[in-house]
Amino acid sequence: MSNKIDLTGKTFGELKALKENGRGNNRSFLWLCKCSCGNFKTVNGIYLRHGNTKSCGCLLHKSPQNKLDLTNKIFGRLKVTKWAGKNK
Repeated sequence: MSNKIDLTGKTFGELKALKENGRGNNRSFLWLCKCSCGNFKTVNGIYLRHGNTKSCGCLLHKSPQNKLDLTNKIFGRLKVTKWAGKNK
C-alpha cells in the first residue's frame, strides 16, 4: 500500500489539487484538480508530482507560440525545420 502525500492546495503547472478523488487502477491516489482555464480534471497524483500532467488539456490547443520550439532539433534521422501545424 502506498503512502498518501497530501497535495491539497498545491499547484502543478496549470492545475491546482482540490481534494483526493479515490484510487486508480494501480491503487495510487487520484486528485480532483482545477485548471487555470476553469475546467476540472481528475489526475493521478504520481503524474502531478512528476510533471507528466500540467493542464486539463487546454495547453494543447493554444497557439504555436506557447509550444516548445523544436526547430533545428534532431530526432534520429529527422530534423525539425518549422512548425507544420497541430498533429503533423
